[in-house]
Amino acid sequence: MSLLHETDLVAAADDARRYDGDELTMLSVGRLDPEKNPLLLADVLCRALAADQRWRLEICGDGTLTDALTERAAALGVGDRLVQRGLRPDRRRTVGLLSERPRAGARLDDRGGAAVILEAFAARLPVVATDVGGVGDLVAGRGS
Repeated sequence: MSLLHETDLVAAADDARRYDGDELTMLSVGRLDPEKNPLLLADVLCRALAADQRWRLEICGDGTLTDALTERAAALGVGDRLVQRGLRPDRRRTVGLLSERPRAGARLDDRGGAAVILEAFAARLPVVATDVGGVGDLVAGRGS
């Protein structure tokens, strides 16, 4: 199942997306459970805000660490820039994030990570991901 609509696909030559607006949004889609390492997302947001105060992070998903993620963001002083949306993503000016922990023997196709990354690429969105289960190979050479 895909949340990407055909109208979201943009040819490179037609990509008019700009990142000079008043706000930039990172989007994370996934369960907020220990094996997904969602607390790392608050740290990513903190570092992004240190570089550029326009960032905010939208979380689409829920799980056992939902409250812990909120607490971690508050402890880092970035709670006001983190929005938990449940399961409805907003695709405008977003960066996709995947923050899973490595598992012994895990492959990228064992999880939905490949779909999230490929959909972000198809929508011409930047992707930030942990190098687990083949993710590094999937994104290699597609950015810096």
